[in-house]
Amino acid sequence: MKTALTALAASFVWGTAFAFQRMAAGHIGAITFNFYRSVLAALALGVLLFVSNRRRRPEERKKSARKKIAAGGIVCGVLVAVASVLQQYAIAEVEAGKAGFLTTLYILLVPLFSVVFLHKKVAPNLWVSVVLGLTGLYFISVKDGFTISPSDAMVLLSAVIYAAYILAADYFVRFCSPTELNCAQFIVASVVCFVGMLAAEEPTAAQLRDNIIPILYIGIFSSAVAYTLQFAAQRNGNPVAVTLLLSMESVFSVLGAAVLLHEFLSGRELFGCGIMLCAVILVQLPEGFLKRKTKPNNE
Repeated sequence: MKTALTALAASFVWGTAFAFQRMAAGHIGAITFNFYRSVLAALALGVLLFVSNRRRRPEERKKSARKKIAAGGIVCGVLVAVASVLQQYAIAEVEAGKAGFLTTLYILLVPLFSVVFLHKKVAPNLWVSVVLGLTGLYFISVKDGFTISPSDAMVLLSAVIYAAYILAADYFVRFCSPTELNCAQFIVASVVCFVGMLAAEEPTAAQLRDNIIPILYIGIFSSAVAYTLQFAAQRNGNPVAVTLLLSMESVFSVLGAAVLLHEFLSGRELFGCGIMLCAVILVQLPEGFLKRKTKPNNE
C-alpha cells in the first residue's frame, strides 16, 4: 500500500506539473526554466542529504556507492535535462493535457526498448499495445495530409528520451538511495542547462520573478519530491503495479489542465487519449492475464 501511494503521488505531481510548465512556457526560455528547476531541486535534496548524513555514523557513509551515484547522476542527469528542455519548448504550443498523454508513451516504449536493445522475451500484448498506441496517437496528433506538428513531434521525442531515462534509472537505483541518485542527476542537469542557457538564451531577473510560482512547483514538487518518490517506488515495488500507477500521470495532466488553465481537449483528442491509456495499461499486464481461465468439467 505504501509503495502504491508513493507511485500515485508521483503521478499526481507530474500530471499537474504540465499545467505549471505551460504557465511559464513562452515567458521564460526553456533551458533557463529547467536550469532554475534543476538548481532548486539539487539544493533541496542536498540539504536533505546533509541533514540525514549527519545522523549516520562515519563508517556507514563510506559504504555509499559513490562511483555508481556519480555514473547514475551523469547518465540520468543528461537524459532528464534533454528530455525536459524538449518538453518545455513544445508545451508552449501543446495543451497541457495533450502533452501529458503524449509523454506517457514512454511507458509503452520502455518494454519495447527492452525487447529491441536488451533482447528480452516478446509478450504478445506488447505488439497489441503498440498498435493501440499508434492508433491513439493518430487521433491525438495526426492532422490533414497525414502530418504531425513540430511541437507534437518534439513531445514525442522527449517521450523517447524519457523511456531511455527510465531504463537507466531502474538500473542505477539498485546501487544507491533514491535521494542520492535524484540529487546527483539534478546537479548534472543544472550544469547541462547552465551551459545551454548561456549559449542559447538571455536570462533576466524579471523572467525569474514573473515565473517564480511554476519554477517553485516544478523544482520542489515535480523534481525534488516526485522523482525521489518514483525511485523509491521502483526500488521497493512491483514493476508492473508501479508503472500502471505512474501512467495515471496522463489522466492527472488532463484534469490539471482543465482546473488550472481551463484547457479542454476536443472529442477526437479525448478518444485518442482513451485508446492510448488502454495501450499503456495493456502493455503492463502480465502475459496470459487476458486469457480466459477455464475449469475442468468433472460432471
